[in-house]
Amino acid sequence: MSHYDPTYNRSIHVSVPYMLWVMEYIDSANNIIDEMTIVR
Repeated sequence: MSHYDPTYNRSIHVSVPYMLWVMEYIDSANNIIDEMTIVR
């Protein structure tokens, strides 16, 4: 059983438009984007 440990666990917050931009233009992950249902 895992327990929350604030010294060990971390959270990353990022906007979805930024994440999609990085995936498309930086990572060239168009194959992953094509599999996603993106509602604009």
